[in-house]
Amino acid sequence: MFEEVSASEEKILVVEDEKDLVSLLEYNLAKKGYVPMAALDGLTACRMIEERQPDLILLDIMLPDLSGWEVCRIVRNHKNEKISNTPIIMLTALSGDEDRLRGLKLGANYYISKPFEIRNLLLNVASLISGGKGQQ
Repeated sequence: MFEEVSASEEKILVVEDEKDLVSLLEYNLAKKGYVPMAALDGLTACRMIEERQPDLILLDIMLPDLSGWEVCRIVRNHKNEKISNTPIIMLTALSGDEDRLRGLKLGANYYISKPFEIRNLLLNVASLISGGKGQQ
């Protein structure tokens, strides 16, 4: 009998300052076969993006040191095409239409307001990892 192959070895960077949420996301991503990494602030996120080149970024907006807005802008303007094309899901408590529009204009692939359903988030992750480029 063959064991089901895990989703992949794609690296997903969770950029979030709420440690409990980081743990929840890491657990669920690992369960799906992804390799989760975490950064608790924007500056650490930028260093990790440069060094580890994740396959997808889950990005909070309200972060210490450097906001998610700035992290998104830095990623999208990066000289390395692999980094500048990294899918980004903004995962934030900012739920207004102006914030959503700003996030999508900055280049986020999806903008998801907290609280969110983990199942739906994982579907969006899978969609982007497999090559989808949709915006919500």
